Amino acid sequence: MGLVIATLEPSSALAQDFFQQLFGGGGGGYSDYGGAGGYQSYRRHGHARRHGVAQQERRAYVPRDRRGEQPRASRGGEPERSVYTETAAGGRSYCVRECDGYFFPVGLYSSANDTASHQRACGRLCPGARTTLYVMRGGTDKMEDAVAARGGATYARLMAALQRKNEGKAEGEKDKECSCHAGQTNESSIEAIYLDPTLRRGDAVMTTHGVEIFHGASRYPYSKSDFRPLARSPDLDEPIRRRLAALERASKQGRPSLERRAARPVSERRSQSGGREPRD
Repeated sequence: MGLVIATLEPSSALAQDFFQQLFGGGGGGYSDYGGAGGYQSYRRHGHARRHGVAQQERRAYVPRDRRGEQPRASRGGEPERSVYTETAAGGRSYCVRECDGYFFPVGLYSSANDTASHQRACGRLCPGARTTLYVMRGGTDKMEDAVAARGGATYARLMAALQRKNEGKAEGEKDKECSCHAGQTNESSIEAIYLDPTLRRGDAVMTTHGVEIFHGASRYPYSKSDFRPLARSPDLDEPIRRRLAALERASKQGRPSLERRAARPVSERRSQSGGREPRD
């Protein structure tokens, strides 16, 4: 069971302090999920590494056993063409950045009914850039065979157009605007969780109402019914349950004091120097 704690509250210092107690120390083994929704998540796996990347450049952590490897660039600077092999029973959707053809997986794609939700997830994974959802049908592992979910244009056609566009440019030269820009979204944190393709059964999410456990879903994006309160999740290991319960109590105890402080009149709040702030 993987464990992810996603804090949905603006102030997460309390939760961050507790993670050191929950997992032991503040070292490696964690990966920041920096999707555009802006919530912080902490997942611990045996072979995961902490990515020390600037906040605006963070990317979603993708467990290899769930979604295949992250797309990598070939020596020529273009994305690698051989990707996750899907069975003939279904397909897989990929988010493609139109300016350079860079792509990354979104999720399992069973029918046209999945298009709208997968396109939203695509936009969240690479905000601030023009993206298109492509679908790779079962039976192939070549990205050239993928087709746009809307319109039916092939990925190979896009790459051919980009090659013609870039003729004459110096090797390595790239449009400065051709990148994902974290933070350029109006999506709420809870919507970001429902669209998080890395969630696995047993992952824990800290909400304003307490700890919620993800119990899996047959449809994507997820919904509120796919998460259950800690008290209604009997299959958790007891040590983890106790620590999550302690985190939940600490969160609920810390929130009212902050709310009371914010509600007090300015004239009653003490300044940092110890004196009273001037009345309005």
